[in-house]
Amino acid sequence: MRASAPSSAMRTRGLIAAIAAVTIAGLNYGFIAPLIAVLMERRGIDKSLIGLNASFQAVAVVITSPLTGLLLRRLGATGLLTGGW
Repeated sequence: MRASAPSSAMRTRGLIAAIAAVTIAGLNYGFIAPLIAVLMERRGIDKSLIGLNASFQAVAVVITSPLTGLLLRRLGATGLLTGGW
């Protein structure tokens, strides 16, 4: 059996979903990282540990980026986005 090509509307919805997911992730990173740093500083945590904590978010992105394609093929877009929560 041969799968039919996605319609233009399906491609547009998929593109909108991808852009929305990336936007939400970017907003999350942009708002949460500085907030965590401020909260840690208020609790008297050493500044070097605060910096280390902030850097590990970027390290996680670098480490997991090569796995994204594999996970997308195995789980599908819906499964990958749902599992990311």
